[in-house]
Amino acid sequence: MFEEANNIQEKNTQKKKRVVVIGASGKKGSEYIAAIMKRNDLEIVGLVINKHTSPLVADLESRGVRVIRNGHIDQLLTNISFDIAVVSVPHSEHRLVTQALLHADKYVIKEKPLAMSITEAEEYDAIISVNHLPPVFTTVQRDSLPSFLNAKEDLHLIGQPISFQYDYWFNLPSVTTGWRAQMMTAGGGVVLDMGYHAIDVIIKFFGKPNAISASMSYKYQETEQEALEDYAEITMEYTTDSLQGKLVLDRHADVKKESFTIHGSHGYIVIQPQGYQVFNLEHKLIKELHCVLSKDELTERMFEKAIPIMMNTEQLHHDFTRNRHNVETIDRIYACRKTKLNDFQALSLFSPKTTNHKDSVDLDRVASGTHHAEL
Repeated sequence: MFEEANNIQEKNTQKKKRVVVIGASGKKGSEYIAAIMKRNDLEIVGLVINKHTSPLVADLESRGVRVIRNGHIDQLLTNISFDIAVVSVPHSEHRLVTQALLHADKYVIKEKPLAMSITEAEEYDAIISVNHLPPVFTTVQRDSLPSFLNAKEDLHLIGQPISFQYDYWFNLPSVTTGWRAQMMTAGGGVVLDMGYHAIDVIIKFFGKPNAISASMSYKYQETEQEALEDYAEITMEYTTDSLQGKLVLDRHADVKKESFTIHGSHGYIVIQPQGYQVFNLEHKLIKELHCVLSKDELTERMFEKAIPIMMNTEQLHHDFTRNRHNVETIDRIYACRKTKLNDFQALSLFSPKTTNHKDSVDLDRVASGTHHAEL
């Protein structure tokens, strides 16, 4: 009997997917570690950090988890056997890390954005297609929130959608700092950082828009010099359904707000992260849902969604395509932006968003960056 029990335990252990976390000492990296440790189907076997550690990393290292310092991805691939890599690094480091993992035939779960440009996304696609590899899975928070998921199922209650407005605002009191304050490392301002979340929702509800126009502005001289927009108004049109909508992004608004309002032929729906309400044309409430998740619960739900998709090739390709559409839409928004740029700003904005190739990544920027888009 004891031998049979040991065999069962050994089989269960073998079923666990071996996971490494890259950017483990940062804020998001620590949240991912905590969520992974609660799962019975995952086992953390390695962590990649730069110079700075954290109490959680130190604790895991004391319990035998391998820690690769100085951000050396080549050392990770040489010295640790694993199945899945969870990537939590600054935008500019995504390309180097993700391509190295794909070439090593690893499953990759990475934070949004999928890529900083459609060119970068196409590079991933080429590596995946040529080598018959599983696509990258990109975590986008609203895709795990019950309010957005259930609201889409109830969209028929408002009839044919006619128009929408998505307001996504922060009320940050001062200029953005850390790696998000430089074009080379951030890759864009509110459109890429905050807008990725909202655009992912809009595309999941309505698909890619047929026409886009955009206006952007800056609140601080520092962000203007880097061409990192603090505010953006984006208009979208869908010729098939005669649908029009607006997305407003602001990281220095008077109040913090996230609200997605869709008007239809029979009523309207107001969606927020905490829930949604459906009204008829007489403004009478006909349905509502309230569901508030803590940050830890949301991170856990993200992994509950990600792991089954990772094991399903068709679903993984579908998720990759949706995130590629997000990147393509953001590229279109930047291409049609209406702002006055001097020569320096134009050079910064339209220069290729590339990362210098090196064998290590600067994971310290994770801790120093302003993580406002993940709130």
